[in-house]
Amino acid sequence: MRIQVENFLINEIGYENNQFLKIWKLRNDIFHGRLSMTLEQIRDLHSIKRELTLAIIKGMKKLIGIDSSEFPKEEIPGPLFADSFFDIEYTVP
Repeated sequence: MRIQVENFLINEIGYENNQFLKIWKLRNDIFHGRLSMTLEQIRDLHSIKRELTLAIIKGMKKLIGIDSSEFPKEEIPGPLFADSFFDIEYTVP
């Protein structure tokens, strides 16, 4: 699973290795119950959540052949403090 996630984020989305490692470490800490929620880790969690949301948007657009300049935007302005829920509906003209 790690190889698939790493390949997707680095080779398909263009993340750097250090970005992937930060995401993977936090995933491991959460999954294996090693996460003690310090203020720094809460900030990291929100930052990584934001990065993964953008990776999903970029990946979906690449998969279905939508140019990166088209909607939805590949940036989310401002901090994400609450759980985001978004619907993306594509219609063919």
